Amino acid sequence: MKLGHKFYFTLFFLLIITLFFGYREFLELYKSMLTEFVGYYKYQKIIIYYETGNEEFMDHFPMNVRFLGLFLQYLIFKIVPCLTFPNIEIKNNVHELYECATFSLSLLNYVSKYIGLFLTIIFVYKKKKSFIEILVASILFTLLINLVESSTLDRIAICYTILVLISLNNIKYSLPLLYFTFLVNEKVVLIFGTIIFFQLFYYKDKVKIFEFIAISCSLISYIAMIFVLYYYFNFEFYDYPSFENDGYLNAFKLLVTNPLNPSYFTNAYAPILISILPFFIFMMDKKKFNYDFSILYFIPIILLFLIGYISIQNMGRYVMYMFPIWLPILSSQIVYYLKLNRFNTKEI
Repeated sequence: MKLGHKFYFTLFFLLIITLFFGYREFLELYKSMLTEFVGYYKYQKIIIYYETGNEEFMDHFPMNVRFLGLFLQYLIFKIVPCLTFPNIEIKNNVHELYECATFSLSLLNYVSKYIGLFLTIIFVYKKKKSFIEILVASILFTLLINLVESSTLDRIAICYTILVLISLNNIKYSLPLLYFTFLVNEKVVLIFGTIIFFQLFYYKDKVKIFEFIAISCSLISYIAMIFVLYYYFNFEFYDYPSFENDGYLNAFKLLVTNPLNPSYFTNAYAPILISILPFFIFMMDKKKFNYDFSILYFIPIILLFLIGYISIQNMGRYVMYMFPIWLPILSSQIVYYLKLNRFNTKEI
């Protein structure tokens, strides 16, 4: 379904209005990041490195090569006037640029949340779904986005994933978007590499061949980028747990010793169970609701689960990188089985 300029202008206007009236949400996010109310990975360090050149803040692979989010954060850091909280005590001794770097990161995450929401609306709308189905998809997005990290670069990756989904089968947009996934997040490369590999054998058309070549080139470019930065620019890898010290068993040990830990429900159990739900329903009824969907799309979830297994706190978060893939069909399943379309039978 082709959308006109009027539709996009209306959505853009609504986005601006939403961001304006929701500014308190941004302030709360910014404040919580400054006070470290909830622990998170400090991407601010990389912005300080960009600004000062001090290699102490250079950080490690793969965090410091997620260039799209870092570039956008640095752009905000340079352009948008920094808002400070004089009465908030920041933990630990931090660099003088830390507060403004945190401001840029929190603003990026706040805007990304609502851009992701509006991209979801566009994606579902293009499938000619009813208003009630668009509403359900919007509610699901608003709920599920809270299961990924709000203080790092997860939301940017989610936005990019939805943008790629919208562009698929239109090689004018899908090829460059698929290729540049390696500059966003390695998990996005994994997701679309796996999905398009299966689509290649199912559809057997030229478009999927070109899209598979694009995502394959992205993977090759990612490996080449790591190689060059590691050997020629002194970039280093993050110190992940090794097999020698049984680091990979830590998550299992924690789970066995304390399976009812409340944090595991939001960080592991709930995201995994929610991710399984649309696939389970699909296995029962085989209804695709005009979406490109397959049980094989569950394989990237398994791969993300294994990556997140390094830390049980990251299991659910990593798995939720896939939620833009299955959210649309889950919204259709909810509307269909709860018969919600009786409230709005007219399709838009």
